[in-house]
Parts: sequence; structure tokens; C-alpha cells
Amino acid sequence: MQRQRHSAELPSETLREAAEQLAVAGEALAALMREAAAPVEPRPSPHGLKVMSVVSRCPGRNLTAVAAAVGIGLPRASRVCAALESAGLLLRRPAVDDRAR
Repeated sequence: MQRQRHSAELPSETLREAAEQLAVAGEALAALMREAAAPVEPRPSPHGLKVMSVVSRCPGRNLTAVAAAVGIGLPRASRVCAALESAGLLLRRPAVDDRAR
């Protein structure tokens, strides 16, 4: 027994609307890709990139844990985090159990 093949056709107005929507979506995607490809200023240092990687995997880590994970001392970790924060790439906040607040 042979299967009968059916072909469906959409009205040309529907195709035109779909093409317009695809064009708009394509333009929006292209704009997003251009924005994502734009360089970050100021560029994070290699340690800054490592810090962002550590924090993205384990948010909420304290400075000591971040420094240990990156393999740098506390003073350098503090400077790196301060630079990232001033660039808007990192948000630091006091720990919930921080007694120094």
C-alpha cells in the first residue's frame, strides 16, 4: 500500500508576515551578536578572568576561598576583586555571618 503524499500551501500573506517576522528576529539577533562581540573595557586581567570563572561556578564564596581557588594571596585577590567591581563585572557584598559589619 502506497502512502499518499500531501502538500500544504500557506497563503502568500501568511508567508509574507512570517518572512517579515524572521527578518526582524534576524536583525535583533545580529545586534545582540555585535554587542556580545564588543570588547569589554577595561579588559579583566588573567587573574580577573580566573576570579570571574570561580565566582560564576560557586557564587557567594568569600575572598579567602576565591583567593585559594585562583591561587593568589589575599591582598592581590582583594585588588583584583576591587578592579572587577569598579568595572561592573563583579558584585561584592558582606557575608551574612560577617561580624565586621
